[in-house]
Amino acid sequence: MTPELIQQDLQGEDYYMFFRVEEKAPRRLKELDEVRAKVEDSVLRIAKRERLEAWLGELKSQSKLRIYADRLPHVETPTDAPESSDETGDAVEMN
Repeated sequence: MTPELIQQDLQGEDYYMFFRVEEKAPRRLKELDEVRAKVEDSVLRIAKRERLEAWLGELKSQSKLRIYADRLPHVETPTDAPESSDETGDAVEMN
């Protein structure tokens, strides 16, 4: 193993850190038992997201809402603000 020097400039000053490798373990694939909980959590999260998106899609397709833009009052918005906001000051996504 060849030693390497890493120099990092932090806020205008040079810092040096030295590390010594005491043990180097070879790379390996983890066993299923080692990652089972993490995999299950990921699968559940993905399944929940898919169910939510499917449900929202159904609601949108069943809705009979119409927006008459010509009947909405015109509201002046600041030119430097990319988003609109409601009365509470919270950002509102415009779709």
